[in-house]
Amino acid sequence: MPFVMMCGLPSSGKTFYTNKLADYMRSINKNVVILNENPFMKDKNSVYLDSSHEKELRGNLKSEVQKFMSKEDVVILDYLNYIKGYRYELFCILLCNLNNLK
Repeated sequence: MPFVMMCGLPSSGKTFYTNKLADYMRSINKNVVILNENPFMKDKNSVYLDSSHEKELRGNLKSEVQKFMSKEDVVILDYLNYIKGYRYELFCILLCNLNNLK
């Protein structure tokens, strides 16, 4: 159950390296799921101006991570991930899934 969380400032190369990593994983016959904020956002500026919209976006991404975690898939979360508590929640989800799959 590989899970990769990309963290960094906007325009720092997260998506570039996500795509490079995904290409490599696919070349060794791994199933890769890339999750980012694009399907959930209509207007990027309005989401980041209102903290309640951003909180909803983080919740949507967290539920997508939970949905796609499996033993076979490599899940890559390509998002800012600048909130320590959010990263810890994702870590706890990973641990919970590890225990459930044993």
